[in-house]
Amino acid sequence: MSESRKAVVLLSGGLDSTTCLAMAKDQGFEVYALSFQYGQRHSHELDCAKRIAQEMGVKKHHIAQIHLDAFGGSALTDSSIEVPKERPLEDMEKEIPVTYVPARNTIFLSFALAWAEVLEASDIFIGVNALDYSVGGDSFVFIKDEHDELHHVPIREFVEDFPRGRYKTLSINRKTWQPEWKKVKAKLRHRVGEKRCYRVHLERGDSIEITEDHSLFTIDERYQLTPIKGEDIDPGIPLIVPMTLEEAHPEKDLEYLDLRGLVGFVNAPLTKTMAREEDGFVYHRSLALPLQFPITDDFLYATGLWLAEGHITKSGQPHFSNTLPEARERVRRAFAPYDGTIKVKENGVDYLVQGGKLLGSLLLFIGFTGKAIDGDKQLPRWFWQLSRQQKETFLAGFWDGDGSRVHNGTATCAQKSSDLLHELVYAFRSLGAYPTYKPMKRQSGHVMRMCSASDFKILAELPLNDIAKKETAEKAAQVKSRDKAKGLWKSEALWKLIQEAEKPAGLATELYNRLGKYDNSVRGQRWHKLRDIELGYLMDTPLGFQMVTAIEEIQEEYMYDLSVQGNENFYANGILAHNSGYPDCRPEYIEAYEKMANLATKNATQDGLTLRIHTPLIQMTKGEIVKTGLALGVDYSITSTCYDPDEDGRACGECDACLLRIKGFRENEQDDPAPYQKKTQG
Repeated sequence: MSESRKAVVLLSGGLDSTTCLAMAKDQGFEVYALSFQYGQRHSHELDCAKRIAQEMGVKKHHIAQIHLDAFGGSALTDSSIEVPKERPLEDMEKEIPVTYVPARNTIFLSFALAWAEVLEASDIFIGVNALDYSVGGDSFVFIKDEHDELHHVPIREFVEDFPRGRYKTLSINRKTWQPEWKKVKAKLRHRVGEKRCYRVHLERGDSIEITEDHSLFTIDERYQLTPIKGEDIDPGIPLIVPMTLEEAHPEKDLEYLDLRGLVGFVNAPLTKTMAREEDGFVYHRSLALPLQFPITDDFLYATGLWLAEGHITKSGQPHFSNTLPEARERVRRAFAPYDGTIKVKENGVDYLVQGGKLLGSLLLFIGFTGKAIDGDKQLPRWFWQLSRQQKETFLAGFWDGDGSRVHNGTATCAQKSSDLLHELVYAFRSLGAYPTYKPMKRQSGHVMRMCSASDFKILAELPLNDIAKKETAEKAAQVKSRDKAKGLWKSEALWKLIQEAEKPAGLATELYNRLGKYDNSVRGQRWHKLRDIELGYLMDTPLGFQMVTAIEEIQEEYMYDLSVQGNENFYANGILAHNSGYPDCRPEYIEAYEKMANLATKNATQDGLTLRIHTPLIQMTKGEIVKTGLALGVDYSITSTCYDPDEDGRACGECDACLLRIKGFRENEQDDPAPYQKKTQG
């Protein structure tokens, strides 16, 4: 008979660690249980651990003595810190609670590692639990790499395809509520399993896919910003969104595009080599392009104009459609250094840039593909590496090509390509505008609308060549000059929430006119009202609210997440996404500790034994943990989870640990067999 595999299991005497022990035994491990007297508030859980170890037949049970109470810093090790009681579940997720014991899991794992090395065991089990707060793979995130290059990519692509390195993402400081770039500690992919997933739609066209346990941000009945889980989000709830993305600009201009690889791109479909690279240039027949292709204002304007209505002909020539002489002149100047010439067609609208296939290949190579009519155009990736001034020039070309004049208080732009228009919404938000984005009603495609004074001001500041578009934007900005709405003021959802909380439905208030619509004349009252409800500090932040309009359940195999240093939130699809939880329960922490352990033990470095840290509960809800334990025959009546039991060991029924445990049993339609001071199971 082969020798049993040995495993050290961390056993606190609580529900999670007992379930973890049962799972280790079910997998055939010979269990060595390790518990700790670390100066915690009570010793009842250790009494439970002794009984559990005996009844579940562990090979050996050891209780280590350490003194974390010498440092304090936790309600579990410092009697002067009160244990929180009767908190709503959503309040438990706002921040790391005072029951967190600094470095406890790191210390526990180190003791387990020492014992495992003596036992020559290769496995450690720990019952940590950290739900996968996840978003859909198509959610766009802002990423800054170690070279300070900006990327706006689906989170799936960042997690799965970006090489290992040092990255930052746009996040919100929870103290100042200001945006900042923060380090990405880990990028994660989670298998959804049995979790429910939702697509949440907002009033201005934004949407995001989340798991039922992922949190976004809203405002509670006390007007405080608070996380809200996907399973609790309903239509009509206002969610926090960044109103501008002005942090998404590099400080310096992008000077050139790297054309290395263009030769292979040109030659690939050909039967013989036509292009060559020599002395820092790409040559094709009589044309030559520098490998470091300079980015001029004329080139940015021309490519923005092409993105609106242009395409590449079958003969490889860039094709434009526009009647503006000034725009045509800028296109000519953009390509003239490379022997490109303009040929206008008979209709006076369409024109080609002639000069051989190389110029068309250039546009294709740097990301300008598709046709507007086919709906497959996209914003080139390098757009987000442009400075603010460069972005304005590019977007001026696009708006001259496809944007409208301001008419009846609205400027619009329609595109069949929803992906392109979606990215353009973020592009304009990076300048300070806040356009809406919605499907067109009578035809395929999407439309972007700008309606506020701040939107028109941004349009007027673009270096447009269409004078009529520029003048109507300037005039509209002046007409709506009283509309100074920023941040919270832009959200009808927020004011409806405040109105409904203070007056019966249907009655007018000082915040709304009788139709319940935004009223510029009461702007002053709104300002004072924000001060009254202690939301005034948000007036100077880039945050606002959008109302949830619809929620649909979806099916996904994987969801994705970022762990962000310090803030634990990030921008996803223009919405503020939240992460929370104990820092030493996260999957990336366990992974990092396991790597360290395999570098620090004799068993691993000399004897070739690879240590594995098992976290079988890490993606389970409390209800799923209870269900698993019941299936394995765990006797939960002898476990202790409570942070503050009485002298007889009866649970208080009010602390966070008790409330979560009770919820887990309720989800399984079971009564919790543990003794309670209060009968709170219902």
